[in-house]
Amino acid sequence: MGNKMRTECPVCHCPAVVDFFYREAVPQFCNVLHDSRQSAITAPRGDLVMAYCGKCGHIFNRAFDSGHVNYRGMYENSLDFSPRFQDYSRKLAERLFTLFDLHKKTIVEIGCGRGKFLEFLCSQGNNHGIGFDPSHVSVDSDVLNQGQSGTVRFISDYFGEKYDYVKADMVIGRHVLEHVYEPANFIRDIRTASVDHAGLYLEVPNALHVFSDKGVWDIIYEHVSYFTASSLSVLVRRAGYRFVSLKQDYGGQFLSVAAEAGAGDFAPHKVEKEEGFSRAIVENFNRWFAERIEEWEKRLTELVCHNRRVVIWGGGSKGVMFLNNISTAGAVDGVIDINPMKQGHYIPGTGHQIVSPDSLQKSKPDVIIIMNPLYAEEIETFCRNVGIGVELTVV
Repeated sequence: MGNKMRTECPVCHCPAVVDFFYREAVPQFCNVLHDSRQSAITAPRGDLVMAYCGKCGHIFNRAFDSGHVNYRGMYENSLDFSPRFQDYSRKLAERLFTLFDLHKKTIVEIGCGRGKFLEFLCSQGNNHGIGFDPSHVSVDSDVLNQGQSGTVRFISDYFGEKYDYVKADMVIGRHVLEHVYEPANFIRDIRTASVDHAGLYLEVPNALHVFSDKGVWDIIYEHVSYFTASSLSVLVRRAGYRFVSLKQDYGGQFLSVAAEAGAGDFAPHKVEKEEGFSRAIVENFNRWFAERIEEWEKRLTELVCHNRRVVIWGGGSKGVMFLNNISTAGAVDGVIDINPMKQGHYIPGTGHQIVSPDSLQKSKPDVIIIMNPLYAEEIETFCRNVGIGVELTVV
């Protein structure tokens, strides 16, 4: 069932929201795998009507229709093949062990994907894990994996109130909350499915990075919400959690909260404060967006005029939106991605094929446009190690 245009903030329910950014007919999914170019080109589309809540600072897509979004099937957005992201995940696991003493606990991960992070937490702490993800692929819909230490059960379903019997000691949701149409209800379901004093860790895209750093390629239909430190604080506090930490991470691209369930003082402590976010940022975003589009359309036109072959590195959300937003996307010959699950598939909206980094030795492009600056060093190292002389530039 679809949704009407939303008129109030999904976090604090304030009706004083202001529209500030519009975009028609963007791909509804950036990370669904398309087996053919035709399927990718005709992928379903939706509109963006981005609004800002003047009360809690939340940003959301008023035109988002939850009836059009289904994560069952061929959905793949894992970053685990990047050495940089692997290092980040390892350090995050160490941090969670320290904050919450994750030993012999029941850990629930919502949106667990392939489940590698949950498996690691369970193997290292002799924990019992339950992973929820409608796109999780397994022989059965409900599978128990047993290792030398700890157990992990995967349920190929959306987490919700029907699983309130779980009674978790720790709940983790990494890059899930921004996809949820009713985030307040979602957090309440998590609280109900948790024991007293249970831990909570949520990680979302950082709205401050997306909008004040002009991250125009990070605005996608799948994300109904973009959380600021303020709106994430309001959401978690209202659900009955007290803060352990609230911080920006991964080069400022992520915003995370670690919290504990239970009555008490819900005022955040040990907070890395969000600075510089104001209504002026969203009011200027349309201009910033237009400038970035113009800049890259001009650069690609110049490259084509000089007979230079161009590919982009990054077949995830940033790459998809870059190609779908610029009118000169035809100047890009292809898309590189390190994730083997994406290779051989096609970019929704434009139909560019995704290929492996090894293909560069044969195709020999002149320019690689790197979609995420955090991966520039490992991309440069790869090109140097295989002897590819190519110009690298970061969007």
